[in-house]
Amino acid sequence: MGKGQSCRVQAKDVNTKGKKPTGRNVGKLTELLNVPMDVFFEITSHLYPVDILQLARTSRHLRTMLLSRASRHMWIAARKNISPPPPDPPEYVSEPEYAYLLFERFCMLCGAGRAVNVHYAGRARLCRGCWAANVKKGNRIAKDMGYSIHKDKETIKLIANMLPVANRDNLDRWGVHLEAVNQSPTATFYEPDFVEVVEQFRQITPALGDENTLEKFIEERKKFTLERLNFRRVTITWYGKWLSKKEAVSAEAGSERGTAIEEKLRELGYEPKDYPEAYDHEWFQMLNQPRKLTPRIWNAIRPKMVAILEKERERREEIAHYQRWDKRRVELCCHYETFLKTDSDHDLDKRTMPNSRDALSLPSMDTLLTSEEPTAPISEEQFKAIEGAIRTEAEKRRITARATLAAIFRQSCSRWAMGGLPPKLSALLEGEGQSGNGLRLPHLYMGAAPENPDADLALLSSPYALFCCMTYDHQEHYSYIGFLEHWQTPHPDTPWYRFARTDTENIHVIPRLLEAIGADEDITQAELDALVRSGRPVCSCGEDPFPQYESRPKYLALHELINHLYVPAVHQGVWSSDMPKVDLTCEAAKVLHRITFE
Repeated sequence: MGKGQSCRVQAKDVNTKGKKPTGRNVGKLTELLNVPMDVFFEITSHLYPVDILQLARTSRHLRTMLLSRASRHMWIAARKNISPPPPDPPEYVSEPEYAYLLFERFCMLCGAGRAVNVHYAGRARLCRGCWAANVKKGNRIAKDMGYSIHKDKETIKLIANMLPVANRDNLDRWGVHLEAVNQSPTATFYEPDFVEVVEQFRQITPALGDENTLEKFIEERKKFTLERLNFRRVTITWYGKWLSKKEAVSAEAGSERGTAIEEKLRELGYEPKDYPEAYDHEWFQMLNQPRKLTPRIWNAIRPKMVAILEKERERREEIAHYQRWDKRRVELCCHYETFLKTDSDHDLDKRTMPNSRDALSLPSMDTLLTSEEPTAPISEEQFKAIEGAIRTEAEKRRITARATLAAIFRQSCSRWAMGGLPPKLSALLEGEGQSGNGLRLPHLYMGAAPENPDADLALLSSPYALFCCMTYDHQEHYSYIGFLEHWQTPHPDTPWYRFARTDTENIHVIPRLLEAIGADEDITQAELDALVRSGRPVCSCGEDPFPQYESRPKYLALHELINHLYVPAVHQGVWSSDMPKVDLTCEAAKVLHRITFE
């Protein structure tokens, strides 16, 4: 890139052939062509360099006039409008090119926006793609041009000092004035610059009879390189100061804007305490802008800000309403949990009622909750008065819960062939026909009526209908009765149906369990539940089936017995549709168990 290289500032090409300009401002700039030149120059003297660049793109006539050397005084005046003003460009850099290099954000090669990679010494502003394609290590460029990295090492090193290195100029990296050039070929260079220097070097070398001309050329190139490197340092130093002042002005304008908006909102009845507590992107963008608030901006953002504040006010009122009722809600839940625990061992209905979270939505519970002021206490007599209604309403929920668990169980069993299931369970599923084999999971408490409640209860009453809790800290085995009871205590505030899963991996243990307790396959889950809860289990093998009988919940008795009688299963294969069966060859399968309850 020589001293006489022409300016590379180009307007972006736009194909407007055959299109008629539209818009309310079309043609207004043509009036500038009719004003006296001294008036025109006075107008442009108040602009910034980037404004003149954009003005030059509006017409061919303005472009010719503004980019000519005769208009240099306008560009100088425009530079002085900047605080602090940029340093004067070297003579080999034109004013329009200098303005483009400092203030534009378009790539000089492809025209792409957001071109933030600037090479001041090479007078190039490039986008990321063009930078990666044109800025390379000197050794690599020299090798592509036919030089040997080892044989021509001294030549490449000489060339590397005849043009400036190309780095993404960093504000903290430069600042010291250079006295000499000392650059490595392993540094990165702007390839068009490097190629131009190499071609000039090759043209001079073979034609020279003496070495003085070559040395003169090398010294001139080094001197020019040093001048360009120092120009970069001066420019970067200025840019750092300008950017700091720009940020300070923006921060001051943003602070004034925030204060002005706060005063405007206070006039409308909104205080800072009413502003959104959580981060709201739209609110943040309107409030924090590096420009002062004008009547036009306020008229544009006022409806949006008021809408956000009203929404925030509604949210807070809803939270306050919930908090006002929270104490009474907790008190009602305590009465309900006491009701569930009373005689629960002998009341199957209580053990399968909704947990306290779901029970709050029962009509009778909701009526009692809102019957008095939030601060009024709830007496035992008030709760006892609705116990009958709670039982009636809970029965509807219980039917829906059984339908959900039955659907989950059917869906899990559908992956096994009917012949691979235990005969009793297979006969039960086949007997349901089309009314009982659907895989749709009804949503609990959403008003969906179960299709066949009797079929659901018959399926869940089978001793093979086992479930487990999918939460990480509860991996026990339950009947549907035990599962619903389990959800009353460890998870009183969580919807249970999101964590229910069929326990098909332990179905093969059920025949051993029935044999050990002296029951047959016709026993129902309610009868099985009553039997295993009737006393402490004692096994003929001598081991305690339920070591923590006194401290653990009684609905875990079935889980403990299954673990006590567990025998590894034999899987039929990854793609088999037969359910795993007991491995009769293992030692555990040969132990005889007889379990009684004391």
